[in-house]
Amino acid sequence: MSLLMAQGPRRPSTATSGFPPPLSASPTAVATPPPRPRPAGALLSLFQSPSPPCPSQIRSSASSEASHRHEAMLAAAPVASFPPAVSSSPVNKMTRKFSGSCRAQRVSAGYSQLEVRKVSYRPPGTEQSLLNQTSLSLPEKSFGLIFGRSGSGKTTLLQLLAGLSEPTSGSICIQKYDDSGNPTGLPELLASQRVGIVFQFPERYFLSDTILEEVTFGWPRQKADNLLRGQLALKLQNAMNSVGLSTIPLDEHPQSLSGGFKRRLALAIQLVQTPDLLLLDEPLAGLDWKARADVVNLLKDLKKDHTILVVSHDLRELYPLVDRSWRMEMGGVLKEEPLPV
Repeated sequence: MSLLMAQGPRRPSTATSGFPPPLSASPTAVATPPPRPRPAGALLSLFQSPSPPCPSQIRSSASSEASHRHEAMLAAAPVASFPPAVSSSPVNKMTRKFSGSCRAQRVSAGYSQLEVRKVSYRPPGTEQSLLNQTSLSLPEKSFGLIFGRSGSGKTTLLQLLAGLSEPTSGSICIQKYDDSGNPTGLPELLASQRVGIVFQFPERYFLSDTILEEVTFGWPRQKADNLLRGQLALKLQNAMNSVGLSTIPLDEHPQSLSGGFKRRLALAIQLVQTPDLLLLDEPLAGLDWKARADVVNLLKDLKKDHTILVVSHDLRELYPLVDRSWRMEMGGVLKEEPLPV
């Protein structure tokens, strides 16, 4: 399973942005031309300023950013029946209290897979469950697709996987297996900071005036050493390269991009946090045929390094990528079955 607001886009001030302040003009200064747009390759120089994130804040920025964008989406969207409960506390959004023995840890390479085990979800204050005993398993670097009627609970499941809501019962874990397919060790909690989520029509929730500000939205600005700045810049550059935006000027306004490039930018915002699990809600919705084909090809490349779980009605176009698929029936009942194409 992205990504408007009455207050308008947020423009970071010079004091908190973490980038060099503009040169002050003097009576004798020679006029200089305006700064040239910065391509993605110039990211390293942008983070040589004295105020990039500190290590502890980088570890929590992924979940915090997803929470900020999710709250922006909820503020702009109409009220739906039985909305999932989203905690207003940043700490609670990163804390999963599931049943079973799960320990937070990054998805590791090797024989491991995402496992949703008998997860049910009933929003607080309601008597109707949106998910009922939902289970699925998806091996690493696989492409899973959930389809079904609107309102059946598909997006709710993505929100639980992203840590934006907590299950009423059940667990969401990573289980490792040996070569024979036998589980090794205890299941490990899927840490929410290792999950990236792109909501439906994410371009509606862009908040900044430039691509660079949008990609780094929500990142704290504090002093750090040059090594950390270099690592941060490298993540940014890798994310932009992976979605094909390396030649786009970073000073450009996000809304000036084409529909397909806006979706690429939404993916880059999540990929900059190097997630292990990428959740996409209707990634092809609202795009023309060429942009849809471009996004499908991009997902094919991303599948090589990420586990991807998609909710979509566009089954025929995504069919070549799918390794496992499930139908979500009304009432939040999930059943594994081939795509009906």
